[in-house]
Amino acid sequence: MKNILFMDNKPTVSIIIPLYNKESYVQRALDSVEYQTFKDYEVIVINDGSTDNGPEIVKRHKNLPVRMYNQSNKGPGAARNRGVKESRGKYIAFLDADDEWLPTFLEYSYYLLEKHTICDICVSAWYQEFVSSENPENGNSIIDIYKRRGIELYPGIITPDIVIREKRNLYLWFTSTVFLRRDVFRNGYRFYGSTRHTYGEDFYLWLQLAFNHTFYRNCTPLAWYHNNASDLAKGSYYNNPLEAFLLWPDKIVANSRLENRRKIRCWIANYAIRSAHSRLGVGQFANAVILIKKHPSMIVTSTASFLFLIIKIILYKTGVYKPGKGRSKYLFM
Repeated sequence: MKNILFMDNKPTVSIIIPLYNKESYVQRALDSVEYQTFKDYEVIVINDGSTDNGPEIVKRHKNLPVRMYNQSNKGPGAARNRGVKESRGKYIAFLDADDEWLPTFLEYSYYLLEKHTICDICVSAWYQEFVSSENPENGNSIIDIYKRRGIELYPGIITPDIVIREKRNLYLWFTSTVFLRRDVFRNGYRFYGSTRHTYGEDFYLWLQLAFNHTFYRNCTPLAWYHNNASDLAKGSYYNNPLEAFLLWPDKIVANSRLENRRKIRCWIANYAIRSAHSRLGVGQFANAVILIKKHPSMIVTSTASFLFLIIKIILYKTGVYKPGKGRSKYLFM
């Protein structure tokens, strides 16, 4: 593939970067945009109430077509939704301010969607950089990490029916490697942004898209995920709140095709029961109970697992069951 430079009035790609107190990292993210081989883009930065010098760093970056919008702090979901509203491109790409793209991310993502016109979204693999340099998975691609866990992922076209049958088809949905046609937002899909919720607000959108649109899974790593700036990553599952898509599932179901809604509600309930076990396993008794109340259908979709959960809750209340304090198994990872 060669370098691509378009001269249309509207850019082909709108790049959306939410910014909240990332002054130590945003320069790296912007540089990775500047080094892209694909040049027909606009950069939309949503300053989500930053109190550091991050917005000034953006203003000083003169080599990019940047438009920055300021708003009070509403969380990453609301910031990305604002970016979508302000975008003009045929395609949209999201880049978190503490991550970075490899130089061919835009070019190759664009190429794949132009080639596979049945697909509305392209999701790509990435390399991981963890807080601790001693982490054995540091610097590895997510594909290799999954392979060591016995999970093989292959490139190809993934339909909604395949996603509903097998949750591993969501494993490459990572915000900084999602590239999609802007038209999909005409259906009312959005990140969760009604409250400042910062856990699972992205999968609140990814589920809506994956349950209703065909996407292309690209197993070539095209970005770096850096979790050294993430408050969630620095903590553990023990401290993390419940995922937004588990707390507010109704719109996800309502935005899906009528014939798939029952299956999707079952899919979310099955995820909720696994999450409830994990939450209880790290001492989040209250959150486990919330999930039972939010997803009563789990007693039908996962009867044995539900009864086991109830037993563990009783044993927890009587002091017999002693949860750990480490990181419980993360369901998508």
